[in-house]
Amino acid sequence: MGIISKKDEKFFENVEYFSEIIDRINEIQANNNYSDEEMNNDLDVALWRAFVYINLWSYKGYARAEKILKKVENKGIKNPIWCYRYAVSISRLRKYEEALKYFFIGTEADPTYPWNWLELGRLYYKFGELDKVYKCIEKGLEDIKLSMPIAVKDPSLLAFSNTSQAGLVCYFKDNLVTYFIPKWEPGDKGWNVIYKEYKWENPPKEKVQFEDNTEDFKNTLSKIATLADKIDFQNFANIFTEAYDMLDGKEVESYYHKKYFSLMPERNARLLCSAGISDVFGGMGSWNDSPSWYAYEKGVESEYKKLSSELLTQIRLALLYSVNEC
Repeated sequence: MGIISKKDEKFFENVEYFSEIIDRINEIQANNNYSDEEMNNDLDVALWRAFVYINLWSYKGYARAEKILKKVENKGIKNPIWCYRYAVSISRLRKYEEALKYFFIGTEADPTYPWNWLELGRLYYKFGELDKVYKCIEKGLEDIKLSMPIAVKDPSLLAFSNTSQAGLVCYFKDNLVTYFIPKWEPGDKGWNVIYKEYKWENPPKEKVQFEDNTEDFKNTLSKIATLADKIDFQNFANIFTEAYDMLDGKEVESYYHKKYFSLMPERNARLLCSAGISDVFGGMGSWNDSPSWYAYEKGVESEYKKLSSELLTQIRLALLYSVNEC
């Protein structure tokens, strides 16, 4: 038996773990000596097949998942994973009231399974029942943290898409931790970016805490502004000075955080905006371009590399603190 029909195979070329899921399905059939009909009525098989179709992120995929799961409803109705996948499928098909029913059944089947609570909260939000939304969130998700490395081996690669390696870490009750990482695929009008979730096996016992790096950031900006002046790049010196002034509490022309980040504490907003102003890394015309050659010509290449690395680290630390420690 195939996990999918032959005519559907071309749609699954980019589905993550597809080959592993096929192997798992075949293993179930071999171990149980199932006929194709018995496979169609097996709950575990249905859950795996539905998982693949749901991860197509398409109307066709959700419709196929609904059909597969509906066939084993009698076996799955008390299983929180079945409830979750079935309700996700029909909610994406705009059958919202029916989906609400099955997400709720899933929370009753296992109150500790967080995904039904989160999707239930999403639907309550759609229906405008905000009090119920907050209760659902409290039952499942406890915290979300932005995650990214604070250094890179080759700063020149920052000119390309998907080089920040930013992700999200989700903390749930009962010590469940998951993380989302992006998958970038070229589309007709640019990039299609899909964040996929994975369970974090053996996560740290304590959540990562980030420190306010305002003073270290200012120190680095002051030094690199002086360097930019030394190698005759006044435009970059002005950028670094503006980022410094932002951290120093001054009113600057691009003080847009008052409009876009008004709910953040003042210090966090300034760090976030200063990180945005001073992020000069990229391709042609960036700090990675001509300044590196001029630094070499003037005999300050090592200082350029050192301060550039420090700047990137301070930018990343500022982002992590400003977003995660509000």
